[in-house]
Amino acid sequence: KNYSEDFEISCFPNPSSGQFTIRSNNTIFNADISITNMLGEIISHSITVGQLNNSIIDLSKQTNGVYFIQVKSKNGTTTQKLIIQK
Repeated sequence: KNYSEDFEISCFPNPSSGQFTIRSNNTIFNADISITNMLGEIISHSITVGQLNNSIIDLSKQTNGVYFIQVKSKNGTTTQKLIIQK
């Protein structure tokens, strides 16, 4: 589920073995990407300098489970659920 009407992101493949790609339906620059586990702990944080489009993220060291990818930018904030299943 996406929580913002300003923009949406998609993660694929989903479920993933840990490496996945983020795409956005809009042109997003300088995105702040936080990935949390089910306990709300941030397991990864990065800021894209350029455009968020086909950004590849590697979480293959994480255990199987549900994770949340939150992207914040001047366009707003959106969250996408990702399942890691190896």
